[in-house]
Amino acid sequence: MHIRYKVLVSRPAVSKELVSERESLLAQLNAQVRSIRDEFTACTQTQPPKIPLGKNETVVTGAVQWAHQLKSRTQEILSTAEDVLAD
Repeated sequence: MHIRYKVLVSRPAVSKELVSERESLLAQLNAQVRSIRDEFTACTQTQPPKIPLGKNETVVTGAVQWAHQLKSRTQEILSTAEDVLAD
């Protein structure tokens, strides 16, 4: 978050006004994490696992790349939550 906005959001009156927006953002972030978890579960619970593969990609390479993408998406959500909701 930009420093200018951190100072503004840290003010008690502004923070009080943003409570409902923060709760809405938290709910959206929670839904995104749930979606990632559901995607992981759906792809890994089948035999054999149905991991999305790129063109000419081996199963192992595809699995590693897919896991890295899920991890990156989750870390981005966590970073956003820490920036916006930390106080």
